[in-house]
Parts: sequence; structure tokens; C-alpha cells
Amino acid sequence: MRASEDVVAGDVLTLAIGNEVRVVEITSLPQRRGSPDEARTHYRELDRAG
Repeated sequence: MRASEDVVAGDVLTLAIGNEVRVVEITSLPQRRGSPDEARTHYRELDRAG
């Protein structure tokens, strides 16, 4: 996946955040941008390594 590609429900993303790597599955997309708490309801973390 490239940065310019759209994300859709079902996509699995590997994110490097600082010294951590997070793997998340997008479960749904919100209608509009919301709070971080709301954002957490749209993905699930699959793996966490650090």
C-alpha cells in the first residue's frame, strides 16, 4: 500500500511509531474525523512488538 492509496475496511496496516511497530486491522471507516476515542472503535490491534 502506498501513502496515496485509500484505506478500506479489512486492510491491515503495519505502523512504525517511535521504537514500536503496531499491526492494526481497519474494521470500519468513520463518516467524519472525530476524537481519538472514536477512532479506536474503527480498528483493532493485531500484534504489538517493541
